[in-house]
Amino acid sequence: MKTSRVLFATAMMACLMSPTDGEASTNAGAAPTAIPPAPVKAPTKAEQKAADKKVKDDAKAKDKAEKEAKAKEAAAAKTEKVEQNGVTRPASGKTKLVWDIADAMSKELKAPVTRKAVTDALIAAPHLLVIGTIHTQYGKWRKFHGLVKEVAAPAEAPAPAGEAPAAE
Repeated sequence: MKTSRVLFATAMMACLMSPTDGEASTNAGAAPTAIPPAPVKAPTKAEQKAADKKVKDDAKAKDKAEKEAKAKEAAAAKTEKVEQNGVTRPASGKTKLVWDIADAMSKELKAPVTRKAVTDALIAAPHLLVIGTIHTQYGKWRKFHGLVKEVAAPAEAPAPAGEAPAAE
Protein backbone atom coordinates (compact mmCIF):
# COMPACT_ATOMS: atom_id res chain seq x y z
CA MET A 1 0.00 0.00 0.00
CA LYS A 2 2.90 2.25 0.66
CA THR A 3 3.96 1.95 -2.93
CA SER A 4 0.57 2.91 -4.22
CA ARG A 5 0.55 5.99 -1.99
CA VAL A 6 3.95 7.07 -3.28
CA LEU A 7 2.89 6.54 -6.88
CA PHE A 8 -0.31 8.46 -6.26
CA ALA A 9 1.56 11.35 -4.65
CA THR A 10 4.08 11.42 -7.50
CA ALA A 11 1.30 11.46 -10.06
CA MET A 12 -0.46 14.28 -8.22
CA MET A 13 2.70 16.33 -8.12
CA ALA A 14 3.28 15.79 -11.81
CA CYS A 15 -0.28 16.93 -12.58
CA LEU A 16 0.08 20.03 -10.49
CA MET A 17 3.38 21.00 -12.07
CA SER A 18 2.52 20.28 -15.69
CA PRO A 19 0.44 22.63 -17.87
CA THR A 20 -3.25 21.80 -18.18
CA ASP A 21 -5.83 22.17 -20.94
CA GLY A 22 -3.31 22.82 -23.70
CA GLU A 23 -1.47 25.61 -21.89
CA ALA A 24 2.17 25.85 -22.91
CA SER A 25 4.84 25.94 -20.32
CA THR A 26 6.88 29.13 -20.58
CA ASN A 27 9.95 27.77 -18.89
CA ALA A 28 9.83 24.22 -20.18
CA GLY A 29 13.34 23.09 -20.83
CA ALA A 30 14.82 26.55 -20.47
CA ALA A 31 17.51 27.45 -18.02
CA PRO A 32 16.38 29.84 -15.31
CA THR A 33 17.50 33.41 -15.80
CA ALA A 34 19.54 34.63 -12.90
CA ILE A 35 20.38 38.11 -14.26
CA PRO A 36 17.63 40.69 -13.79
CA PRO A 37 17.24 43.39 -16.47
CA ALA A 38 19.39 46.48 -16.00
CA PRO A 39 17.54 49.46 -14.53
CA VAL A 40 16.82 52.34 -16.93
CA LYS A 41 19.10 55.27 -16.22
CA ALA A 42 17.50 58.72 -16.24
CA PRO A 43 19.18 61.14 -18.67
CA THR A 44 21.30 63.93 -17.27
CA LYS A 45 20.40 67.58 -17.81
CA ALA A 46 22.98 67.93 -20.57
CA GLU A 47 21.67 64.82 -22.33
CA GLN A 48 18.08 66.06 -22.01
CA LYS A 49 19.07 69.48 -23.36
CA ALA A 50 20.83 67.90 -26.33
CA ALA A 51 17.81 65.68 -27.04
CA ASP A 52 15.43 68.67 -26.87
CA LYS A 53 17.68 70.67 -29.20
CA LYS A 54 17.77 67.78 -31.68
CA VAL A 55 13.97 67.58 -31.67
CA LYS A 56 13.69 71.34 -32.30
CA ASP A 57 16.30 71.23 -35.07
CA ASP A 58 14.50 68.32 -36.73
CA ALA A 59 11.19 70.23 -36.57
CA LYS A 60 12.81 73.33 -38.10
CA ALA A 61 14.38 71.28 -40.88
CA LYS A 62 11.03 69.64 -41.62
CA ASP A 63 9.26 73.03 -41.74
CA LYS A 64 11.94 74.43 -44.02
CA ALA A 65 11.66 71.44 -46.37
CA GLU A 66 7.86 71.83 -46.48
CA LYS A 67 8.15 75.56 -47.28
CA GLU A 68 10.65 74.83 -50.06
CA ALA A 69 8.35 72.17 -51.50
CA LYS A 70 5.40 74.60 -51.46
CA ALA A 71 7.52 77.28 -53.12
CA LYS A 72 8.54 74.84 -55.86
CA GLU A 73 4.90 73.86 -56.41
CA ALA A 74 3.88 77.52 -56.61
CA ALA A 75 6.65 78.26 -59.09
CA ALA A 76 5.61 75.29 -61.22
CA ALA A 77 1.97 76.38 -61.08
CA LYS A 78 2.78 79.85 -62.40
CA THR A 79 2.48 80.13 -66.12
CA GLU A 80 5.56 81.16 -67.96
CA LYS A 81 5.59 84.67 -69.36
CA VAL A 82 5.30 84.56 -73.11
CA GLU A 83 6.94 87.46 -74.91
CA GLN A 84 6.85 88.12 -78.65
CA ASN A 85 7.68 91.23 -80.62
CA GLY A 86 8.48 93.12 -77.42
CA VAL A 87 5.04 92.48 -75.88
CA THR A 88 4.34 90.16 -72.94
CA ARG A 89 1.08 88.22 -72.99
CA PRO A 90 -1.03 88.96 -69.87
CA ALA A 91 -1.39 86.08 -67.43
CA SER A 92 -4.64 87.08 -65.73
CA GLY A 93 -7.23 89.75 -65.19
CA LYS A 94 -9.30 91.91 -67.49
CA THR A 95 -6.44 92.47 -69.92
CA LYS A 96 -6.19 88.71 -70.45
CA LEU A 97 -9.92 88.67 -71.17
CA VAL A 98 -9.44 91.07 -74.11
CA TRP A 99 -6.68 88.86 -75.50
CA ASP A 100 -8.75 85.69 -75.03
CA ILE A 101 -11.74 87.21 -76.85
CA ALA A 102 -9.51 88.44 -79.68
CA ASP A 103 -7.89 84.99 -79.97
CA ALA A 104 -11.25 83.18 -79.98
CA MET A 105 -12.83 85.50 -82.53
CA SER A 106 -9.76 85.33 -84.79
CA LYS A 107 -9.76 81.55 -84.62
CA GLU A 108 -13.43 81.49 -85.55
CA LEU A 109 -12.91 83.87 -88.48
CA LYS A 110 -9.60 82.25 -89.45
CA ALA A 111 -8.25 85.78 -89.84
CA PRO A 112 -7.31 88.61 -87.45
CA VAL A 113 -10.42 90.12 -85.89
CA THR A 114 -11.09 93.85 -86.14
CA ARG A 115 -10.89 96.21 -83.18
CA LYS A 116 -14.54 97.14 -83.64
CA ALA A 117 -15.64 93.49 -83.39
CA VAL A 118 -13.65 92.95 -80.20
CA THR A 119 -14.92 96.22 -78.70
CA ASP A 120 -18.53 95.40 -79.57
CA ALA A 121 -18.22 91.91 -78.07
CA LEU A 122 -16.73 93.18 -74.81
CA ILE A 123 -19.03 96.19 -74.41
CA ALA A 124 -22.07 93.94 -74.86
CA ALA A 125 -20.86 91.54 -72.16
CA PRO A 126 -21.12 92.49 -68.47
CA HIS A 127 -17.35 92.58 -67.85
CA LEU A 128 -17.24 96.29 -66.99
CA LEU A 129 -14.23 97.00 -69.18
CA VAL A 130 -13.32 100.54 -70.16
CA ILE A 131 -13.13 101.19 -73.90
CA GLY A 132 -9.60 102.57 -73.53
CA THR A 133 -8.44 99.31 -71.93
CA ILE A 134 -10.03 97.28 -74.72
CA HIS A 135 -8.38 99.41 -77.43
CA THR A 136 -4.97 99.39 -75.72
CA GLN A 137 -4.98 95.64 -75.19
CA TYR A 138 -6.21 95.04 -78.73
CA GLY A 139 -3.26 97.08 -80.03
CA LYS A 140 -0.83 95.09 -77.87
CA TRP A 141 -2.47 91.85 -79.05
CA ARG A 142 -1.91 92.86 -82.68
CA LYS A 143 1.72 93.81 -82.02
CA PHE A 144 2.28 90.53 -80.12
CA HIS A 145 1.08 88.58 -83.17
CA GLY A 146 3.08 90.73 -85.58
CA LEU A 147 0.04 92.31 -87.21
CA VAL A 148 1.25 95.74 -88.30
CA LYS A 149 -1.78 97.50 -89.72
CA GLU A 150 -5.40 96.68 -89.36
CA VAL A 151 -6.92 95.94 -92.75
CA ALA A 152 -10.31 97.58 -93.16
CA ALA A 153 -13.14 95.49 -94.45
CA PRO A 154 -13.29 95.79 -98.24
CA ALA A 155 -15.93 98.33 -99.16
CA GLU A 156 -17.64 98.55 -102.50
CA ALA A 157 -15.82 100.95 -104.76
CA PRO A 158 -18.09 103.80 -105.86
CA ALA A 159 -19.01 103.78 -109.52
CA PRO A 160 -17.29 106.42 -111.64
CA ALA A 161 -19.42 109.54 -112.16
CA GLY A 162 -19.58 109.27 -115.96
CA GLU A 163 -20.86 105.71 -116.10
CA ALA A 164 -24.33 104.48 -115.35
CA PRO A 165 -24.76 101.57 -113.01
CA ALA A 166 -24.95 98.20 -114.71
CA ALA A 167 -28.43 96.86 -115.19
CA GLU A 168 -29.18 93.58 -113.66
